[in-house]
Amino acid sequence: MHVLIIHGNGGLAATWQRHLEMLDAQVTQARTSVAALAALETVIFDVIVLDVMLDGCSALAVADMAQFRQPWATRALTSHPSIIAASAQLRAVQARAERDATPQPYVLGGEVENAAGTGSLRGIDSAETTLRVSRVIELGGKRTARETLGKTEVSLQQHQADTARIDLASRTTARFIEVLARQQRVDYAQERVQQAERTRGEVATSVSRGRNPESDLLAAEIMLAEVELAQETAQHELASARITPAASWGAMTPDFGPVVGDLQTLPPVESFETLAARLALTPELRGLTAPGRHHRRPASGWPKPVSSRISTLVWAYAA
Repeated sequence: MHVLIIHGNGGLAATWQRHLEMLDAQVTQARTSVAALAALETVIFDVIVLDVMLDGCSALAVADMAQFRQPWATRALTSHPSIIAASAQLRAVQARAERDATPQPYVLGGEVENAAGTGSLRGIDSAETTLRVSRVIELGGKRTARETLGKTEVSLQQHQADTARIDLASRTTARFIEVLARQQRVDYAQERVQQAERTRGEVATSVSRGRNPESDLLAAEIMLAEVELAQETAQHELASARITPAASWGAMTPDFGPVVGDLQTLPPVESFETLAARLALTPELRGLTAPGRHHRRPASGWPKPVSSRISTLVWAYAA
């Protein structure tokens, strides 16, 4: 099975790659949309994992190209509703942070006096106009505080999105391992059926020659029926197990072939020092150590800042 991972986060893509390689899958990574499109043109893939927040171009455009070039490939894990929701929430937090970092706008106003009167004030010949340009000057570093809080919220939401992706990848990997285990149980059940059929045939031959009583043949037939029932149960369990991975990308029926892997061979475990050094890269720990993580935006919104208003007045007198 050849898997293409299209993701801008190299650490997260590497985590997925390690999980997939445990199942003897061949993995190719693409960090940008350009690299992804180039890979789709030259290599045939069985599974494509696509980030919905891909930089450089619309992820939907890459998905459409993948569907056009390789329609047989399994859809991306990142089409799961939890991933889409986390990505949408991240975009919302980023937009709010950009809004809060925007300085207060200028306000333009004006007044017209001594116009449309009577006598010497008739018409607009003696009109006086006032133009006001004002802007709220925030005191106490409030804008800087909003910018800092906005960056913190974006960082925390990014950690939550990464955690959702890793959790989904872990669950899907476990589901594929379960499929592989069910496949082996079906193979084992098939071997038992074949052995029971051979035993029944040998017992039937012995009974026909008078070497064994009829009860031995009945016992052999009961054993054959039991292993056939066990085989049917294993097949149903495999069919059920194949549905759960497909649900990760929204498919109603399994649209992938047999899972290839070896459950008896485990990957080598790296040293404790190497594994401990990776702890700092986990989204959970990064979220705990993020600056300002205990600060929360008030539910009722920001209080009105104490500010000064500076107005520039431009007077124009009629000649």
